Amino acid sequence: MDHDLQKALEHFNNKDYEKAIELFEKILESNPDNPRICNNLGVSYYNNQIFDRAIEYYEKAIILDETLYETYLNLGFALYGAKDISNAIKNLEIAVKAFPDNFEAQYTLAKAYYQDAQIDRSIEEYEKTVLLNPDHADLRANLAKAYLDKDRIDNAISETQKSIELEPENYRAYYMLGEIYIQDNRIDSAIECFKETAKLSPNYYYAYRKLGYLYLSKNLKPEAAGMFSICQELRKDPEIEKLLSKINEGL
Repeated sequence: MDHDLQKALEHFNNKDYEKAIELFEKILESNPDNPRICNNLGVSYYNNQIFDRAIEYYEKAIILDETLYETYLNLGFALYGAKDISNAIKNLEIAVKAFPDNFEAQYTLAKAYYQDAQIDRSIEEYEKTVLLNPDHADLRANLAKAYLDKDRIDNAISETQKSIELEPENYRAYYMLGEIYIQDNRIDSAIECFKETAKLSPNYYYAYRKLGYLYLSKNLKPEAAGMFSICQELRKDPEIEKLLSKINEGL
């Protein structure tokens, strides 16, 4: 193996991407038609968060060898990171066909579909991804969000509950479940979720705000005043201040 290539791969494998980039670019000067060197350069730039350069080298690698399917995967990740969602989808679809058991490929494609407002396709892809990794809490939460967008309330509740089972300390999952219960008009269940949110994250303003409004909807004014008072301690909000004054005047 060429000495420069050996050193470049050593730096690459050790995640010293700046040194790897320097050597790979030197190698590419004398061997410009090597798709794997282009791909490795793309990976190095990607890991240094320089997405435009990563995309440039991935695209060059594909031009040189359109059967190098790992590059479609890498390009899809880079385009997704650069928020070029439509082109990310095109490349990730190719990658998923080549690597149907690749969790990150499936998961990123599902998220890309969601961001592109292709909710049904997002759900379909999330459901496939769950089969690859059923114990991924964020995946369950994202699937729940997609279900909710399609008014599949029971599915959304089920997936959020599974997410909580996997990460019981995740206050955002409880908050999301509370929001879903509100849409399903299950106010008492929503209150319990927001209380758990506040317990897990005592400085999370929005949990107390939700609790205040929910207590007020049940005409539980002292409880509502208590929650709104905490809101004001965490963040001065003129709307909450005015509402709190009205409640206190009536007590």
